[in-house]
Amino acid sequence: MKVVHSGELTSSMLFSHRSSSENTALINEIFDRLGVAVWSFDFSTNKFEHFTEAFASITGYPTRLFPHLSSWKRIIHPEDADLFEIWLAVIRHGIVQETELRIIDANEQIRWVLIRVNVSKNESGTVMGFDGVITDISPRKKAEEELSRGERKYALTQTQYQLIAENTKDLLAIIDISGGLLYASPSHNKVLGHDCGAEAGTSCLDYVHPDDRNKAFQAITDVAHTGTSRQLQLRMVHANGHSIHIDFLGTPVTDDQGKVESLVFVGRDITEEVRVRTKLLESEKRFRRLIELSPQPMIAQRAGKISFINPAGLKLLGASDGSELIGESIYSIVHPDYQRVAENRIAKIFTERFEGSLEYRLVRLDGQIIVAEVASIYDEETETILLVLHDITERKKAEFALKESEEMNRRLVEMSPEAIILHNGRQYIFANPAAHALLGAQGEIAGLSVFENIHPDFAQQAAVRFQKVHDESCTSPFIEQKIVRFDAGIVDVEVISAPISYQGGNACITVMRDITERKKAEERRKEAEQALQDSQDRYYRLQSSLDRFSSDLFGVLKIQELESRLVKEVQKVIKATNVSIIELERTNRFYVRAGQHAFECKERSLFAWSEMYPVCTLVDTSNGHFLKLGHFRGKVYLLCIGETPPMLAVQPKRVWLETISRYVSVLYDNFRVIEDLTKELEEITSSQSAPSWLLRILFKISEHERKRLSQDLHDAALQEQIIWYRKLDQLSADSAFPDHFREPLKEIIEGLLNVIYQIRITCNELRPPMLMQEGLVSSLESLFEFTQIRSNYITQFDASDFHTLLSDDQVIGLYRIVQELLSNATKHSSATEVRISLMSHSDCIELNYEDNGVGMQISRSEGTFKSMGVYSMKERVRSLGGKMEMHSSPKHGLKVYIFLPVSPESRTLDA
Repeated sequence: MKVVHSGELTSSMLFSHRSSSENTALINEIFDRLGVAVWSFDFSTNKFEHFTEAFASITGYPTRLFPHLSSWKRIIHPEDADLFEIWLAVIRHGIVQETELRIIDANEQIRWVLIRVNVSKNESGTVMGFDGVITDISPRKKAEEELSRGERKYALTQTQYQLIAENTKDLLAIIDISGGLLYASPSHNKVLGHDCGAEAGTSCLDYVHPDDRNKAFQAITDVAHTGTSRQLQLRMVHANGHSIHIDFLGTPVTDDQGKVESLVFVGRDITEEVRVRTKLLESEKRFRRLIELSPQPMIAQRAGKISFINPAGLKLLGASDGSELIGESIYSIVHPDYQRVAENRIAKIFTERFEGSLEYRLVRLDGQIIVAEVASIYDEETETILLVLHDITERKKAEFALKESEEMNRRLVEMSPEAIILHNGRQYIFANPAAHALLGAQGEIAGLSVFENIHPDFAQQAAVRFQKVHDESCTSPFIEQKIVRFDAGIVDVEVISAPISYQGGNACITVMRDITERKKAEERRKEAEQALQDSQDRYYRLQSSLDRFSSDLFGVLKIQELESRLVKEVQKVIKATNVSIIELERTNRFYVRAGQHAFECKERSLFAWSEMYPVCTLVDTSNGHFLKLGHFRGKVYLLCIGETPPMLAVQPKRVWLETISRYVSVLYDNFRVIEDLTKELEEITSSQSAPSWLLRILFKISEHERKRLSQDLHDAALQEQIIWYRKLDQLSADSAFPDHFREPLKEIIEGLLNVIYQIRITCNELRPPMLMQEGLVSSLESLFEFTQIRSNYITQFDASDFHTLLSDDQVIGLYRIVQELLSNATKHSSATEVRISLMSHSDCIELNYEDNGVGMQISRSEGTFKSMGVYSMKERVRSLGGKMEMHSSPKHGLKVYIFLPVSPESRTLDA
């Protein structure tokens, strides 16, 4: 019988089908009758894994008293104790060795046993265990002893020997020490089919299978030379040609001097035993291989201990080798919560023989908890329980996750702010709280028709949509429709529908969103967009007006021109006819300075009333509007509008009017002062040229006014433009701003940037910002760089010989002269190159100008000098006590030489 190694499982232990049980019973019966016990010993646990029942029959002791090899010492005959220790040491080293020993059985009788061992090793050659066979050879030994005793003491007769030989079932042969057959018992004819008489005189090796003849010869030689018995198994050849397995025991026969004369071989036919053993081994190997290769985890347990586990089971429980689990309690892998369940099932399986799948929580070696379905099969013959496991950990996780997901989805649906309804296309099945609120439902609506809440204008469309979702299992696009609440209210909603499985059938889930406020917001947005578009157009027109008006102011030299220009611009923009500028005295007498006056005021004192309001603030009256432009010499100057045009009801128009008035106000007082001063000067100089000191005063006043005008433009008009630019830029960056307005707005922003740029240029021209701080040379270089950008000629400037520290009047005067020369070159000369040099002399400063322009006939151009600014340059030079020379002819360009005396307080820059 095949015995169990550590980590192996026989088919008889695992499968209780009929043929295997019969084979096992037959083998056990054969072995028991032959006095053969089969055992298996596991080196890793140092324990016997299996004994056949014959062991108890041989020794008389129960197998539980022999847990390991050393426990056999208790039954070994004292005289054979040393031999047993030697045999034990030899097999522990993996050397196959058989031995004959005497044991003392439970009845204190001496028995002879033959122990044969087969060593099991792993891939690295390490001894893992033994499979052994213990054969009770006491009868044979007894027969041998009796035979020997009879020969020596009782001298049995030839007749007695013959009776024994002829009646024994075993083969009995006597051969000489060379192998010659001296005698063959009649059983040879029965077993081998040979005539025992004919065999005498032949070699016994002739009847041995050719492959076993060397083995037989070696055994004969060993017995003959050593004088000791030898047991061996040989394949003999039957007379019909087939092989028969015989178990032989060879014993020497000695003479009186102890010399071996012949050999007696007693043999027993074990062919059927070998055949059954081979078939059983093949069956065990096949079934063991199937179990080991099975992807299904399997565990065998016996008496509560794990005796086998296949690779799939090792992987499931996190073990790398069977030794980590084999021999351990089956309950060591069961979660404490399932210990009682496992105990009940094990107790029940001994009667039921099979238990179906049941969920268990198991504990892996790494402590991880897994869930498995376990089915149990009980083999009564081997008292072994086979456990077939199916890992459902991931399935349980998925089920738990699904349950959590369903719960979460249910909570999400119930808590969703969006209205969600489940229906079959005709009736409500479910509606979340948000849907109840949207529909105005006071109670449960399940079972009611969904079309009760769909506006008639959209009922047909909804029916088609529901049918398509049901038939094609597709999701509808978002659509807008109206629904009718249960309280008859109409609500605009956005709807989307999708198919969903419900109780084994198809249903439809619909999500609705109240878009009433969004629709209102869209209307407001459209109105706002239109208002913005109107505002942009209005702003563009007003800004263009401001740009045009401010540009025109630079060419205005008299206050009458300024007033006339303002009246015309106001009439044009606000679309009013009765616009005028009046000069109001304290006596309420007024004088119309420009425009068409039709303004009436019910106040007793218009003068006193106007004093209550700031300059450039638009004041509304019952029959018109007025705006104070400024004060001068006790008089108030008002812009009057003798009607109420609708344009002034728009705030941007009012802002525009106040802004353009502020432009005028900045210049108004200055022009009044300049005009008065000019009149006085004209009276003084009517008969002669103005003295240089007067010119210096006039130019200082002019520079002062330029500075003030530049500051006003920078602080008022420029800053307002920058503020509006930033507001428009922020509006353009707003993501909510409609895309189709971005491009027009971008053009407005760019135009506004140009206006800001022009105002900056004007401020710089009116008053160079760093003239006094940086000095004349640096300021001129900056002027040339800026002029180069806007002109078509190249400017060459040389100040290498200039090292004089100038007065403020000289710095400003020279800068204005150069500024005027460049302006003339740009407007009149058509030059491609301009050369300017500045030099210092001991008594004067020299400024030279030369271009390659069209030139002119100086004697014929005196009348054009004023329009070209030449007169202004000459007057500036004269105010500084210098002189100016001009040389030119047609097509030969223009040359200007200016000499200014060095003032006594001037010193060189080097000093």
